[in-house]
Amino acid sequence: MQLGLPTGNRKDNGFVFLIVVEPDRIDVHYAVGLGLPALTAQELTPINRAAENAYLSSHSMDQALLTMVDEFDTVARSNYEPEPSAALTPEPVNQPAGPAATLALCVQFCLSIFVFLFILWMFSQMGGGGNRFFPPGPGSWGGGFGGFRSRGFPSGGGRGGSGPRMRGGSGSGRSGRTN
Repeated sequence: MQLGLPTGNRKDNGFVFLIVVEPDRIDVHYAVGLGLPALTAQELTPINRAAENAYLSSHSMDQALLTMVDEFDTVARSNYEPEPSAALTPEPVNQPAGPAATLALCVQFCLSIFVFLFILWMFSQMGGGGNRFFPPGPGSWGGGFGGFRSRGFPSGGGRGGSGPRMRGGSGSGRSGRTN
């Protein structure tokens, strides 16, 4: 089934509980990775029954899960030593608390907003009010589509306005008459 870790000295060491929920009861099953050979049916089947009985007596999935986890913890710890690398716990990092920490957080937040606004201001100054696609044209106050004026296109989307008119197209040469 290749449950658990894919490599290392504890390869295939996973474990799965499957709980089938029925209207008035649960049915608990398990699957053991090949890397956990010491876990046997003699030890695991009573865990299933204990969880099922806990559910029958309380009708609480929470109680059934707690029973199952407590029982499995006891069986797993009796069969296996903790892995040395997993047994080491890192030192907790001491975080400052109190008014000094709150003040530091507020200052950091305010500086972040200031930097963000400064960057926005810098971008607005660098482009002269235009944008990447349409630089501002003569007499334009902010770019946008006003940049079309400098290229000879009308600013109103192609109809009206000033600039050269273009005619063209294709067709059969008829002028709209039908037969």
